Amino acid sequence: MNPRTSCSLVVLLMSTFALGAVATGAGAAMPLPQVWTGVLEVPADNQKIGAVQDIEVNVWAQSSAEEIQALGTTLHLDGQNGLRPAMFKLEHKAWVRIGRAAATDVGLVRVVDLPDGSRRLRLVSAHPVRMLDSSDSVGSNEHPFGFIEMIVHSDGTTEGQMLSAASITFADAGTIQIQSAGAPAVPILDVTVELKASAAN
Repeated sequence: MNPRTSCSLVVLLMSTFALGAVATGAGAAMPLPQVWTGVLEVPADNQKIGAVQDIEVNVWAQSSAEEIQALGTTLHLDGQNGLRPAMFKLEHKAWVRIGRAAATDVGLVRVVDLPDGSRRLRLVSAHPVRMLDSSDSVGSNEHPFGFIEMIVHSDGTTEGQMLSAASITFADAGTIQIQSAGAPAVPILDVTVELKASAAN
């Protein structure tokens, strides 16, 4: 998979959390907990953590359509400065760990089985994703969120990407834009998903 730039990622995700499309992601109850794993292909200019790093996402609950709708309304009315405090109040539904860094808690999670047989995970953290240790998730007022997308296609191919520090803005036509702090999205390779007896611990 070729690395996607931050700009093309925004185009791809214009309807990720679109208010009018939230209900379409509901459907049948998703079996949980799930553990998603992959390998980050770290850009050459950011290899102080190594050229590749394992990524693990443990998911034990999903965000409801109503919860996402409420967050979308908050973003629309108050911008991301209002969205982040609202996300701090969410119960944790997942965590993500890069290599041996401390895990980053996640409050916004959607796992969806798509019509073509693919399974897609998208999550947003109220903190940037920790890449090195427990102290590097402070972020900035402009890019305070972490975003991850991982997909396993029905033919066995996989793809994924991560924005360790991202901004979230409300665009026109009820769509959401998620944009990197400047670096391209980090590709995630060799994605797998498994059901586990307990992924929350």
